[in-house]
Amino acid sequence: MFRNRTTLMCLSILGVICYHLCLRGIHIGRLNVGYAGTDVFMLLSGYGIAKSLAHNSIKQFYIHRLRRILPLWIIMISSVCIINLILGVGNLGLDIFLLNITSLSFYYNPDLLPEWYLSTLLLFYAVSPLLKMLLEKGSWGLVILISLVVVLEEEFLGTGRWQYDNAVARFPLYLLGMQCALSNKEDLPYKVTIPLFLLSVAFFFQGHHYLFSACAVLLAIQIANILIDKWGVLKNKLFNWIGTHTLDIYVGNTIAAVIAELIFSPEMNVFDKISIDIMMTIGLSLLLWKLNSQLQDLW
Repeated sequence: MFRNRTTLMCLSILGVICYHLCLRGIHIGRLNVGYAGTDVFMLLSGYGIAKSLAHNSIKQFYIHRLRRILPLWIIMISSVCIINLILGVGNLGLDIFLLNITSLSFYYNPDLLPEWYLSTLLLFYAVSPLLKMLLEKGSWGLVILISLVVVLEEEFLGTGRWQYDNAVARFPLYLLGMQCALSNKEDLPYKVTIPLFLLSVAFFFQGHHYLFSACAVLLAIQIANILIDKWGVLKNKLFNWIGTHTLDIYVGNTIAAVIAELIFSPEMNVFDKISIDIMMTIGLSLLLWKLNSQLQDLW
């Protein structure tokens, strides 16, 4: 399940970009590819974080995570604020900027943030040492218990905000990735992934799309690994670079989304929209990659 990790990350970020295009009125096919991409990110992130915690002290772990994500976070929030300031749109008060830059608005009012994923990731990273300790004691039983609690919460309660529902539904996948790393389990048996896929169908018809994607993605990853192994063409330098720099690409695509929302009009040709959006994403991603690389070298 965790083999071909870089290629899976590449396919996931491409799915997220396609999903974001759909959200901006560029309908090129949706089919929950954005949901599935995010699910894969959370699963693989949990796996990678547990491996990192196993080889680093808690202090080193936090330093490494902050060095990787904090510059991109600051650039993203600041860029969105500057764009809105130049164009004279949105709420631009200092209090809003401080809430966003500290990620506190995700808990106060997530609608103020330009995205939800990095805020969730920051929270998961912050509590990962504690999660590792709990998993070492509770093992698979804790993963199953948390998963049941999340299903009940999504099924009967809900938060009323899609950002929170997004985060809550992905927490079991993050825990599962961590537990697989801690138990040196590279794959899950089909007797687990196939029943979960069947369960996902029930969630789909109930309208619980987050739960549908979270349950279905495990079998999808297994199938994707088989296809990647069969089609060696997916293991190339371009896919490897994309899969290695998904965070830079995600932030670049998020900034591009803010710009696109302001400049796109209903009369604009779909092909023009796609071209502009993709070119902005590529340009911003490369710029962020170079800036972040220089910062990493300085540190």
